[in-house]
Amino acid sequence: MDIKKEYERWLTKATADADVAAELKTLNDAKIEDAFYRDLAFGTGGLRGVIGAGTNRMNIYTVAKASQGLADYLKKNFAEPSVAIGYDSRIKSDVFAKVAAGVFAANGVKVNIWPVLMPVPTVSFATRYLHTSAGVMVTASHNPSKYNGYKVYAAHHAGVPGRHQGVRRQEDRQAAGLCAGSGWSAEIRCAQVPAGRQLLRRGTPLRHRAEAQDIYFN
Repeated sequence: MDIKKEYERWLTKATADADVAAELKTLNDAKIEDAFYRDLAFGTGGLRGVIGAGTNRMNIYTVAKASQGLADYLKKNFAEPSVAIGYDSRIKSDVFAKVAAGVFAANGVKVNIWPVLMPVPTVSFATRYLHTSAGVMVTASHNPSKYNGYKVYAAHHAGVPGRHQGVRRQEDRQAAGLCAGSGWSAEIRCAQVPAGRQLLRRGTPLRHRAEAQDIYFN
């Protein structure tokens, strides 16, 4: 990768997030190299990185790129692809979750997204409960506050197998209680994407709309 050329490309085209656009203008040569010397790696369970500008950072562009890759996989492997999305209280978690939802919806993937922040186990639970093709949780787990992440669950790995089934059932009961307490159903509509199923019968559905737009640039 030509680091300088990539930086200049971002400086010109990465205008959708004001924070990223502002940060790009302040980077010196050393910071440019650290932010652009590689693409943020998709490691065990997903992405983890410092929030900021660049290909080696967590931002709306790297989140959208990861979401597009996952959408491509889901469309190839599932007749009616769907995803459950959640997010925690970290910086920009809600923004990243909505960006991911928009990319999935634009690709015809049915999206079920929490309208409020929820703990990680609720996404694992929702992935199984709704029988979605995958789950995405925007969180950086135990990492420092300057980090965020993008955790992906496969449908068949959204729980604890084998001898830990009792643990999973307990976790599910706790997650179901949180879901019910939120008075929420997971639903997002976009263009031709069908409405999501109600997660739990209790409560009034809250409906969110994501614009079908390609937020990352080529």
